[in-house]
Amino acid sequence: MNWGILFLVGTMFSLLDRLEATGAFGYVVDTLTAIVPFHALSQWEGVVVLLAFAVGMRVVFSTGSAALLVVLPVVLRVGTSVGIAPVPLALATVLVVGATTVFPFNTTAVLVAMTHGPIDSMDVLRFGLVTAISALVVVALSWLLYWPFALGVIR
Repeated sequence: MNWGILFLVGTMFSLLDRLEATGAFGYVVDTLTAIVPFHALSQWEGVVVLLAFAVGMRVVFSTGSAALLVVLPVVLRVGTSVGIAPVPLALATVLVVGATTVFPFNTTAVLVAMTHGPIDSMDVLRFGLVTAISALVVVALSWLLYWPFALGVIR
């Protein structure tokens, strides 16, 4: 059993509880839905906007797990409120956030390798773009080919 995953999920629930108790979670969700007219968008457009939000948040966090703690509950709440299936959306969010490494500080190993090794910022950016694009291709293919058969709910 991977204890890190267990602690991550436990932390996510604790953080979500505190964010809801203080009203911060509702504020973020309400602000995002006020800025973006999700009900006027198609399902694909809504997914793209939510994944872009997740990537934008991921870039400012030092680790993917920290970004997921904040981003995943928001994306799922907004997505389910506009009729996007939560399981495919959760997988898409985890894949895209996990594959996004744009700056050296986004991953500890990359930061160490950059400061003590042969890579530079452009190498990190190139690799990050390749992994992000690869994740987006996997997400699109799974959304088109796998999830319609697995869940039977995606239009």
